[in-house]
Amino acid sequence: MASKMPADPVAKWEEFLRSRYWDELLELADSYPDERSLTVKFPDLDRYDPEFAEELLENPDQILEAAQAALLELDLPMDVYMDRAHVRIIELPRHFKTRELRSDHISKLLAIDGLVRTATEVRPKIVSAAFQCQRCGFTFFKEQTGNKFEDQNLKCQNQACDRGGPFKLLLAQSKFVDAQKIRVQESPEELRGGQQPQTLDVELEDDLAGKIFPGDRVIVNGVLKSYQRNTPQQGKSTYFDLVHRGISTEMKDQEFEEIEISPEDEEMIQKMSRDPEIYEHIKKSIAPSIYGYDDVKEALGLQLVSGFEKHLPDGARIRGDIHILLVGDPGIAKSQLLRYMVKISPRGIYTSGKSSTSAGLTATAVKDELGDGRWTIEAGALVLADKGIAAIDEMDKMDNEDKSALHEAMEQQSYHPLTEIQLSDGHKVQIGKLVDELMRDHPHEIIPGNDCEILPLHGEIRVKSTDMSRIYELAVDRVSRHKAPDHFIKIRYSNGREILVTPEHPVYIAKDGNACAPACSVRVGNLAPAPRSLPTDEIPQCFTQVERQHPNEKQLTFAEKLSPALSRILGYLIAEGHFYKGSSHEIGFTNKDRALLEEMSCLMKEVFGIETSRSQRSDGVVTLRFISTHLFKWFEGNFSEMMQTGRNRRIPVAVFQGTKDDIREFLVAAFLGDGCVHSTSVAYSTVSRGLAEDYQDLLLRLGISSRIAIDRKANAFKICIMGDSHKRFEQLFFDPGYEKLRRMKCITSECDRSIRHHDVLPAETAYSILKIKRSLGFINDGRFNEYLDNGYGLTIDTVTEHASDLKNRYQEVLNIISNEMTLPELRSALGWSQSYIASVAGVTRGNIDYYEQGGYDMAKRTAIARDVFQKVHAHLNETGARIAALEKKLASAIRYLRISEINIIPNQGHYSTDFVYDITVEPTHTFISQGLVLHNTISVAKAGVMATLKSRCSLLAAANPKLGRFDKYEPIAPQINLTPALMSRFDLIFVLTDDPDTKRDSAIAEHILKSNYAGELSTQKSWNPEISQEDIDEALVVIKPAIEPELLRKYVAYARKNIFPTLTEEAKEYFLKYYVGLRTQGQDTNKPVPVTARQLEALIRLGEASARLRLSDEVTIEDAQRVVRILEACLRKVGVDPETGFLDADIIASGTTKSTRDRTKSVMDIIRDVSKEHQGSAPLDEVLTMAEEQGIERAKAEEIIDRMRRDGSVFEPKPGTVRLP
Repeated sequence: MASKMPADPVAKWEEFLRSRYWDELLELADSYPDERSLTVKFPDLDRYDPEFAEELLENPDQILEAAQAALLELDLPMDVYMDRAHVRIIELPRHFKTRELRSDHISKLLAIDGLVRTATEVRPKIVSAAFQCQRCGFTFFKEQTGNKFEDQNLKCQNQACDRGGPFKLLLAQSKFVDAQKIRVQESPEELRGGQQPQTLDVELEDDLAGKIFPGDRVIVNGVLKSYQRNTPQQGKSTYFDLVHRGISTEMKDQEFEEIEISPEDEEMIQKMSRDPEIYEHIKKSIAPSIYGYDDVKEALGLQLVSGFEKHLPDGARIRGDIHILLVGDPGIAKSQLLRYMVKISPRGIYTSGKSSTSAGLTATAVKDELGDGRWTIEAGALVLADKGIAAIDEMDKMDNEDKSALHEAMEQQSYHPLTEIQLSDGHKVQIGKLVDELMRDHPHEIIPGNDCEILPLHGEIRVKSTDMSRIYELAVDRVSRHKAPDHFIKIRYSNGREILVTPEHPVYIAKDGNACAPACSVRVGNLAPAPRSLPTDEIPQCFTQVERQHPNEKQLTFAEKLSPALSRILGYLIAEGHFYKGSSHEIGFTNKDRALLEEMSCLMKEVFGIETSRSQRSDGVVTLRFISTHLFKWFEGNFSEMMQTGRNRRIPVAVFQGTKDDIREFLVAAFLGDGCVHSTSVAYSTVSRGLAEDYQDLLLRLGISSRIAIDRKANAFKICIMGDSHKRFEQLFFDPGYEKLRRMKCITSECDRSIRHHDVLPAETAYSILKIKRSLGFINDGRFNEYLDNGYGLTIDTVTEHASDLKNRYQEVLNIISNEMTLPELRSALGWSQSYIASVAGVTRGNIDYYEQGGYDMAKRTAIARDVFQKVHAHLNETGARIAALEKKLASAIRYLRISEINIIPNQGHYSTDFVYDITVEPTHTFISQGLVLHNTISVAKAGVMATLKSRCSLLAAANPKLGRFDKYEPIAPQINLTPALMSRFDLIFVLTDDPDTKRDSAIAEHILKSNYAGELSTQKSWNPEISQEDIDEALVVIKPAIEPELLRKYVAYARKNIFPTLTEEAKEYFLKYYVGLRTQGQDTNKPVPVTARQLEALIRLGEASARLRLSDEVTIEDAQRVVRILEACLRKVGVDPETGFLDADIIASGTTKSTRDRTKSVMDIIRDVSKEHQGSAPLDEVLTMAEEQGIERAKAEEIIDRMRRDGSVFEPKPGTVRLP
């Protein structure tokens, strides 16, 4: 029916709005300009005037423009001019898929349904440009209606001027509107067969911008427009592209509303749910063409509906999605199971681990034409499958980085709240306390994420960061807190510091540069980057001044900032001082050394003008007392950290803010008080762990490295100066006037003669040196073979020596080679073989040999020589760059420490916490703390783009064994090429083996033959009239699902949308007894922990899913028994130690059984004991003999030592001996 344009559409809108939307208009006027949209339902307009409503669909630009005019002309009771208000039309009758759009739809008002794949950041878009004529000064406006800025062919609108420019764009007077582009993709559940989803770009403006995110399912109402393709190569094309200009958006219900369920369907669904065989029917409806796997299919049926998400009052979220991993021998239909699940899931995405990256799985920041070259966020498979199933095939073939990204989507990566970090201003704070306080102070800026909360910061907190070459200050971009896991990984480093992180948190190790690895996968002996020194900031200070407490109190002098003399006083007091807050308010210093006592007395007189009171004990120990309430209060106001009791004493923040001279004086005084000089080492000593760490951090500001050792006899901590820092320590601290400092000089001389074992570069440095040596003609003497075979670090001295020799040789080579040389002369000068110069030149050795024998004509010889010389020069330039990189590494602010100990810490007792925390530093993603280079978690952060996307899907993954097939005599979990941290996030892990079995093999073969026969009949029917439909139906019985896929999809959608069961008391009791019963078995210290709380959470999710499958509001004891049976079957396959027969949760959590861990610990103890008897290195035969005496088979002990060699836990100084790092 042709529509007729009304005579006055503005008057029509005014009449309609007055009669139907007057109250909404008044609300809009009252909240304008914060709210700028009046939402009008199309059915209301259609009932008011069908012809006018039809005209809106056919000519939307004119009718909507009239609506805007009507808003301005309406006489409202309040004085408001709504020039930026919009009429937003929703509930349009015309809904289209992208693939259904045709040329007839251009310039029509219609709705597009789909899923947001990509969204740009919100940017200002100019809609009215102000131009100023540079001849007459007149300012006029030019409306900007398209995507291309219109500033050509302008004329001054001043009639007295009327010239064509020049014009200046006045941004301040131009009008802008917020704008965003999104890309909408067809929903995967609407696709059938091999259809690929099509996309459509959508433009959103003003208050619509910034409200849509990747992964959202939306209805975009708008006007379909087209624009001509124009490329520099081909010019204007006859083909036009489509763009949708949105006028309103509607969020589609996230709970499967895409699937229409009619009353008849609902009646059928209810009837099916009452069938006692419903579980069997669903099992037989999942991949019926695949024979067997009843337990797997039953679990997949539960995964289809899953449990449901719970939000707790404290803000924590408990996931309801069920994650399942299928691991099995090749050719047992894992991929078919995954594809069928995606087919019947109301919302499913299939992807392959072989081709998927972390970007394709989670989300990525990308540059493309949608954002005009800007960064945009593109949703990956886990986001697109939100509240559905994401199937990942061949998961074992994914790169480690991509597995890590997947793990991040399944869980979180963070630090324990007790982790202390040091800020750039010298303050040290626990990360949990810092983040909690920030979130408490800025609750409205918190962004909710996946089991986490994120708070963007604005530069108020700064930390030390590094690019692995230099160390500098950066602002913290954001902080976050996440739901805590059930255990943590504690990593101790060779400098004595520790970090406590979630198992999946990325930790830096020296591998392929400085790579990150999940904390659960790092090994003892791995090298890790650490600062060689820390910059001194010299932050301006202004001490707090305190009024005298009593007018008769003696007047003292107080400094306004730190000085070397005051620092010396603080150093003496932190080592040998005491603070007594009694009636006298006393500060005391105790020592036997008369020189120190005299110096301290003089310093206090010089700095504060206070007299000293002395007392002496019978053993000769003297105490200097400085009694003054005024002085005591001043110390409290400025140095409260050092006024704590012994074990809580810390270095004041003011010292960390001081100059290098201040820091030196403090440390010298503290050493004279707390220091000790042993036969081979120099160290500080303190009973305070925190003070020990402060000493270490402060020493780093002077470029002095140290390690913290525990003196168990004295119940104290020693901060031992590392051998490679002894010389610098002596240079800065030596003073012949102090006997302790004089003795230190002997130690330093001894350290100069010893090899600097602690200061090493990673073994991969040897590869770089060998490449350089080969290109400079050195012969490989095998010197580095031991380093490369065993992964040893190269000492800085060794690398420095080689770097110097290589640089000299490089300069020599550059000086002697010339283009006038013949090829043999060139090879001789370089020391290259024919094979090597051929590889550099990109030719064969035969080509070089033939050339040198006089082959080829003159033109060819000239061309070959020219090409070879060019390639040689390029190769030598590359060699020079490698030498420069080696020198840069030697001059770097980064050194390397070894990981010395790793422990699993349960989330209980002292370490119990609900949340874990992180800070994010852009762009380095590093910060310096604990004397280490630490990594922070990255979500989607690139080019300043930050996104929090929904990733709430059930994960169904398939993987193959590492070696192709399972070895039934070895634990299953270590044979799977997935990290333990990732494996532990799966609720169920099914191990599918292809073991020969005559009865089962016969049944499978018969099933396959019948299935193929059914397919053959179905194919032949089109050209063979003798085949009847009855024949086909009879043959198809073997593969016909009990419930048709379309009906099963509706059944699942109905269950997930409407059923939210609760546990009955009987089910609770059953779960409790099962869980506690298993845990009780682990109370024996000689037995492993069978299960963790993760398995209990999995049981609850599975129980809820079991109830949902029969549309029940209660999880009964039958549901509990069913899911316990399924979980037990999985655990018995993958979680049992084959040596002991016991369930062992550590097999999945850490990849190592308790029995293996115990044996490893015993072997390490044996090596340690034997090493003491043989001056540090243990004879291998003696270690193996002692292992046998302790009940460890010789072969097992050898296997353990080999594994420890590979992961760096032990090394072999010479053949036949082993040694701990």
